[in-house]
Amino acid sequence: MSSRDYLEDILILAFFFLLVYAITYLVVHHTEFVSFLAQALSKPAIKALTSIVLFPIGIIFIAVGAKSIMSGVTGRGRIATGFIMIVIGVVLFLFSIYTVASLIYQAFRNFIEGLTSVGSP
Repeated sequence: MSSRDYLEDILILAFFFLLVYAITYLVVHHTEFVSFLAQALSKPAIKALTSIVLFPIGIIFIAVGAKSIMSGVTGRGRIATGFIMIVIGVVLFLFSIYTVASLIYQAFRNFIEGLTSVGSP
């Protein structure tokens, strides 16, 4: 790779991290947006749907990112684009795993509460 390719990769990564910073700033400083997301994701059906959709998308992003990095090493692809795709894929993958784990925990907790609840006489 030439020095121009490295400069382009650095610029792409800089814009990506600037975008991540901007999104983080919006989430931290605009609580109405966060409360809207929390309310939208509080329903179990929405959680299940998002995990079903985001799990394969995360795996696809990871695979395409790894392929892009491997192509970048040989000189035809972009290393920075592959890194960005892997980061996005890992975030989507972990979010879907966390969502499924929380749904299983809620179902197990409701089951245990149903078994141990004492009815009024």
